[in-house]
Parts: sequence; structure tokens; C-alpha cells
Amino acid sequence: MYYRVFGTTLSPVAPAALLDAMQRAGFAITGHFRGDAQGWFRGDLVYPLADARLELQRFLATEDGVRAELNTWAAWLESVHQIDWLQDIISTTQIYTLQPVVEEDAEVPVDDLCVALCRYLARETKGIFQIDGQGFFMTDGKRIVGES
Repeated sequence: MYYRVFGTTLSPVAPAALLDAMQRAGFAITGHFRGDAQGWFRGDLVYPLADARLELQRFLATEDGVRAELNTWAAWLESVHQIDWLQDIISTTQIYTLQPVVEEDAEVPVDDLCVALCRYLARETKGIFQIDGQGFFMTDGKRIVGES
């Protein structure tokens, strides 16, 4: 399952701030981030309690193919008559994707951690987030568009 954050600010979220926010929220995660002159573009997060790894990537809207993907999301929102939220997608300057890698028989779910990460990233980037099969959400977790 993928989680996506559509942010409207240009600055990347500081890795240390992200890890600190998750620690304060009760999720003992660690992470290693890689980047370039435009900021970090990949974070490998580890959540030992669930024996899980989370792949967090950051893409700028100016990168090849990203604007086309944003246009696809905008077209989908328009097709389900959610025109109010088109501007949030059109104004996106950076996208974060999050994919948990969890053992099938894991006893501790990572859904709460993933949602907490998305809410934090959306808040910090003045954006919204999407969860595959569930829909789009505001930073407070309120669903704004459902997926069937």
C-alpha cells in the first residue's frame, strides 16, 4: 500500500524534525536520509517494534514525469466531482511517497505510524495526503474524498 503527501511548499521537511516528531508521537523510529543540492530525496525508516521498514521518497513537481502524475490525480478528482480539491493537487510542489515493508505475519501494524507521518508531512508542507484504497485526507485526518 502506498501513502502520498501532496505538499505546496518548496522546502523539504528536515529529517531530524520528522524523526523527532514521530518519537514525540510515540513511534520509536530511526532513519537514514539521502539527498542532493535540492534537499533529501529518500529516507529509509526503521520501526523495530513492528519489525518494519518504511521507504519514504520525496519528488519535486519539476522532475520528469511528476507533473504528468499530478495531472492524473487532478483528472481523477475531477471525475469524482471533487473540484474543490483540484487546486491542492495543481499547487503541489513536492510529493512524498511512503511504502511500508512489513512481514506478512507482523503482530504490530504500521498503519498508525504511516498516517502520523503523512499528517506531519502534510502539515509541514501545507498539503493533503492520500492513502491507496481509502482516499484523500486533510492534516487533521478528516477524509475529504473517498476511494472505492
